[in-house]
Amino acid sequence: MEVASHIWAQIIPSSVVPVVIISACGLLCLAFYNRLAYIVTRLRSLQRERLAEYKEIFRLEKCHESVLRRQLARQFLDFLEGQTADVLKRARYLQRCIFWLIVCIGSLVVTSLMIGLSVFFPAVDVVVLSFYVLGFFALLYGLSFAVREILIALKPIETESGFVEQLIKNEMN
Repeated sequence: MEVASHIWAQIIPSSVVPVVIISACGLLCLAFYNRLAYIVTRLRSLQRERLAEYKEIFRLEKCHESVLRRQLARQFLDFLEGQTADVLKRARYLQRCIFWLIVCIGSLVVTSLMIGLSVFFPAVDVVVLSFYVLGFFALLYGLSFAVREILIALKPIETESGFVEQLIKNEMN
């Protein structure tokens, strides 16, 4: 079966559209991978702080230090546990975002391949459209997790600021 050159002139540009979106998704993945790496580093730091605080509480109890110092240490430990939960939530949103961006990329790669095959197998058009739509829904769904992560990104620092302000107020009274 010989394919006319004018058909290829239509197929190649229509195959390029998913490729451009794939490139955009790749850049988004890179940005979100970097954000996730930073958040994982922050989580590891929080875990080290929590362990140090556990050791401090154990030391204070063993040495029968003042009740006030032990209470402050427990408050700080509780604060760190809350921080860990908040930061972990952000990491999960980014993980889901990256996952759905990768699904989008995979779907659009299949779309590009199927566009070429649709010349020889016209019945493949339904598959092309299905994967194209799936790719865009995956993109939108992935970006919804990015938006959620952005909306809660400042919560840990706001919580930390509130905690520090409360400690300062208590010390001044």
